[in-house]
Amino acid sequence: MKNLLLILSIFFTSFTYSQDNSTIVWEESKKLTWNDFQGVTDSINFGKAKTSYRIRINPEEVTVDENDNIQGYENMTVQAEFDKKHSWSLAKFDTVVLAHEQLHFDIAELYARKIRRQFYKNILAKRKTYERFWADYKVLWEECSIFQNKLDAETNHGRNKEQNKLWRKLVSDELVKSEVFE
Repeated sequence: MKNLLLILSIFFTSFTYSQDNSTIVWEESKKLTWNDFQGVTDSINFGKAKTSYRIRINPEEVTVDENDNIQGYENMTVQAEFDKKHSWSLAKFDTVVLAHEQLHFDIAELYARKIRRQFYKNILAKRKTYERFWADYKVLWEECSIFQNKLDAETNHGRNKEQNKLWRKLVSDELVKSEVFE
């Protein structure tokens, strides 16, 4: 039997997380504050702040049988988490930058919902193979990364206030649309 957590942790080698108070699960009513950014600035600094997040599959520890079927696949879900220890800021009082960093976290939640939706479709169709869930996750993780990069490109890493406003509306609308599934 394979351990899904082990395989997923290989994919997330650049992200190290613990179950303590170092992560924040995305909630609509909770917005990030500068106090949440507790990491040290990267040696190669491309901006005023960095939001580190992950999209976690729960439960983390599931097993896969000899036929590649995930045991307990019906209970799998997904959540977006902000990593305090790997998120940093040089702009602790800049509300525009903070709003831009919140957008990154909101996009992580948007893609967590897309992954949850796809997992739900797999569950309904009784597609329970590790290969199916992993393939869906990888595709949507890559889409999330592309979308995050597009945000930074179009807003000049948050410097373009008008573009930031347009992106906030776009992401907010997409989150509302995705609530239909939730």
